[in-house]
Amino acid sequence: MPKVVMLAELAAIAGWREQTYNADRLVDLRAQLEKDNPTLGETLSASRVRVIVNDVLVHGDQGLNPEDEVAFITPVSGG
Repeated sequence: MPKVVMLAELAAIAGWREQTYNADRLVDLRAQLEKDNPTLGETLSASRVRVIVNDVLVHGDQGLNPEDEVAFITPVSGG
């Protein structure tokens, strides 16, 4: 099952930082996350949230393997 990681403010919204989910596609994973936590699902649908699969930024849907790591992150800034 892919490991899902919530980074930055998303971990606080989710109430967890890492979990595993049984999903074959990114779109299915997003649907499960929204079903489990509608507030998180709404936040993840924002255009500012980025998805990184195995250290690669992805756009749109893609297949997932059981050993994949899927990270969700919002842009951060610093100075």
